[in-house]
Amino acid sequence: MSIDGEEKPWMCGAGAVNLRRVGSIVRDIGEPCLQHSPTKGKKMLKPGRWHATFDSDGKIIGFNKILKLIILGGVDPSIRAEVWEFLLGCYSIGSTAEYRWQLRMARRERYNDLLKKCQMMHSSVGTGRLAYAVGSKIMDAKNLECQRISCDKIGIPYDGEMTITDAHGSCDAISDEGRVADWLWTLHRIVVDVVRTDSHLEFYGDTKNIARMSDILAVYAWVDPATGYCQGMSDLLSPFVILYEDNADAFWCFEMLLRRMRQNFHMEGPTGVMKQLEALGRILELTDFEMFTHLSVIGAESLLFAFRMLLVLFRRELSFNEALSMWEMMWAADFDEAASRELADNCLDPLILRLPQDAATCTTDGNNKQHSKNSPTAHSNAEEPVCGVDALRPISMIPFCGFKPSNFWTRNHHWQTNTLAFSPLRNGDDDLAVFCVAAILILNRPKIIKQACSMDDVIKMFNDKKLEINVKRCVRLGMRLRKKYFYKLMKQSSNGNTEV
Repeated sequence: MSIDGEEKPWMCGAGAVNLRRVGSIVRDIGEPCLQHSPTKGKKMLKPGRWHATFDSDGKIIGFNKILKLIILGGVDPSIRAEVWEFLLGCYSIGSTAEYRWQLRMARRERYNDLLKKCQMMHSSVGTGRLAYAVGSKIMDAKNLECQRISCDKIGIPYDGEMTITDAHGSCDAISDEGRVADWLWTLHRIVVDVVRTDSHLEFYGDTKNIARMSDILAVYAWVDPATGYCQGMSDLLSPFVILYEDNADAFWCFEMLLRRMRQNFHMEGPTGVMKQLEALGRILELTDFEMFTHLSVIGAESLLFAFRMLLVLFRRELSFNEALSMWEMMWAADFDEAASRELADNCLDPLILRLPQDAATCTTDGNNKQHSKNSPTAHSNAEEPVCGVDALRPISMIPFCGFKPSNFWTRNHHWQTNTLAFSPLRNGDDDLAVFCVAAILILNRPKIIKQACSMDDVIKMFNDKKLEINVKRCVRLGMRLRKKYFYKLMKQSSNGNTEV
């Protein structure tokens, strides 16, 4: 990304990555697509159908039909906030309304605790003033460096205005002054990006909403220091800030999304996006050799023009509404039990919650026996328990981090959109977003082959919005390409040829 026209290296976590070619591609990431062409059609999930899905206890019945509607046309904006929490895995499909309310309250309390910790280190966090700090002495790089040196000398945390917090109370909660200093520097980069994110939207004409985005990113950067803040995260967070009035709700949805994408923002070794680009090459070679060959001939075989699409999930190639429709359609298409297991293992330790004693029960399929998570029978039983399915009963307090493999999807939910389980933590070969990029290239094959003579030409086509991107066609073709790709892989394997 460039600041005031000057190209800067990509910053991520505690380090910097100087990707010149990538930098030229994502340099204008702060300039959103202003086209407004929302997804149209009768096939979509509408409020009446959604509300009819719940029984008297608030459990969802027949979620597979809901998924089909979402894949066909997305979600009506009036119910998007509710539906997304299920698509992202914030709530179990088998959970009751009472259980979800208690979990929401616990998550809000946990977020507020984290926010208070951040406030101890920087007084502007959580006050609505953090976003005003651009260019002021609070976030001035030289002042921050001076504060960092002072902090190292006296060994206690500080806020951005050099208001030293209580040493005894703070040092117990924050033991790593170097981590605090890195986090404070991260705030500067957060604010610089946030003020430019979706600035064309009326919603962000209110500076309080800009500050909300800053606060959530600040909390996340503290919770996940290995990732910190990276350029592009504000683009992923923005829709959640708009959809959810409570910052805690927006934070948890954003965190659930990053569980799927965190590797994209880790710059030590090959990033998730770079692995996805490698997968994209393999996909094109097997499914559209003509496109693969042309890109190789013109020197675009690295496919770096797709870096931005994969990093921020088409936020720069689509209008705001189109991007949201594409997100939910892809989430619905990849909604399966295998994903929940891997995502649960990818949880951040600081986000582990403890629910009240009456907040959850675990019901084993088939015999309806209840066990707490720490109960020996819960672990020894051959069937994994499905928590939060039946009426709430008092049990011992249990760790709960967003969701567990045992309670995300019911075991009798078998409907899937493809024959292979989705795994968000693999090498990108089965990530639907990658196949959607391939679909965009294939749908625009004639124009690309005729007009693109170099990598720069392809980049310009995307930046100038010269390529047609229809969300529904893109997702549907992406799903078909995925089936075709894995069919050819299996065929190659059966023939004894494992090389792509």
